[in-house]
Amino acid sequence: MNNFQIPIDDFMKSQIYKALVNGSKDMDSFIADQNLSFNNGFPLVRWAFINQRLYFDVQNENVRNLKCKRGPWPLVLMFDDTTGYLYVFMKKNRFEEVQIGSRQASTPFHYIEALSSYNIGVESELDEYNINKDNLGEYQTYLEIDSESEVALSEEILNSMLGDLKEQVKRLVMITFTTSSLGITDFKAIIPTTNLDIIYQEDWSAFIDVEYNTNEEYGEFTEDSGDDIDLLFIDEDENGFIDDNEDVSVINSEDLMDESEKDKSQNNDGDAKES
Repeated sequence: MNNFQIPIDDFMKSQIYKALVNGSKDMDSFIADQNLSFNNGFPLVRWAFINQRLYFDVQNENVRNLKCKRGPWPLVLMFDDTTGYLYVFMKKNRFEEVQIGSRQASTPFHYIEALSSYNIGVESELDEYNINKDNLGEYQTYLEIDSESEVALSEEILNSMLGDLKEQVKRLVMITFTTSSLGITDFKAIIPTTNLDIIYQEDWSAFIDVEYNTNEEYGEFTEDSGDDIDLLFIDEDENGFIDDNEDVSVINSEDLMDESEKDKSQNNDGDAKES
């Protein structure tokens, strides 16, 4: 009996790793060029550079790199036409925050919870394989989205983010990573259940290249803190994808909202934190 593996080749794993490193170092170079006397952190702007690298640098003939958005924040998803697997990117500590929030009734519904609905029933699929128990996650409760309001909100999010692709996606994989002053120190792919338990994971840390992390050509690798920054606001088409022809400008999203929109934004779905 064959072992289960996430269907992505080693070359693409390496491309993704380098895009994450280069995107973060692009941001560090940008900060250095500004010669700022005050640096209060740029986590969401850093993601603009990371997403740029993921979108343009990771190339595979079977994979579509998608520019979509959740609220005012653009993000990159990758969809494999041959397998139906959808890939999303998030820092490990941020995913852990979302995991905790998903277990609290007061926490708004997160888009990752909606995307993870593609993994309903995945445990029975994995049971067909000889799974390495070390790859199974800590939580194994297999709870599913059960309230009518959550189902409706999940459908709304999927329609907004994926448009016509919504019916083609079979499974969701999250690619998580941890960064420090040494660069990327943790690199994994996980399959979450609908309540964000990790039912399966693969450690891709073998693709971490310490020399590449610290290559002076790409500048010094630094960390951000804080999230009170100007945001990217980009027009999207009817399917929720960003128009490549639109100009990207940095503006303060608060200036674009009336009072009702501000209230809605604050209570929408908890997506305002760094991915």
